[in-house]
Amino acid sequence: MDRKSVDSSNRMNQVDPVIDASMKGEKRVGPLPSLYLLDSLKAHLPEFSAYAAYFAGRYQVKRIPLSELSGQLDLRRSIVWQFMGLAWSSVPAGCVVHDYRSLSTGRLSRLKDWLKKKVNVKPDVRVFLNAMVRDEMGFEDGVPDVILDMGVPDWISEYSGIPESFDWEYCYVGAISRDAGCLSVQ
Repeated sequence: MDRKSVDSSNRMNQVDPVIDASMKGEKRVGPLPSLYLLDSLKAHLPEFSAYAAYFAGRYQVKRIPLSELSGQLDLRRSIVWQFMGLAWSSVPAGCVVHDYRSLSTGRLSRLKDWLKKKVNVKPDVRVFLNAMVRDEMGFEDGVPDVILDMGVPDWISEYSGIPESFDWEYCYVGAISRDAGCLSVQ
């Protein structure tokens, strides 16, 4: 299968989601002024701070919920980066990035991933956490894709020590919803 894919080799500085205007049949004037990171307000996404820090020198980075996107005046000249669930309608942006950080979990996870593949509108670029997520999603519509490992902020390296004691036994990082269920721990 011929994929237009880039393996980032875990380096964010190799990823630039700007798509040549000829790919969309449009003419663009000047650089894209804003990068909108869409926040679903449901999932914990530590990548936001890493993406914002990385792109801050090139774009005005704004983290906003989808409900506020239509009020932005510069959409046609901007990048909209969506962390994917379902995307029923297209966004009138200069470049739309669909970021698939993981496969679905919980009840009916296979059905949810199948729906994403069948229902989600076509973006300009797809970003996947790894090749397994990309291959399981199985998009075959010619949209270029990028493999991009988790983005973490620079300050994370400050936390290299092991504490003498722990105040916890388990730490859950993920979406808290009815769908996640609950495990009984004895």
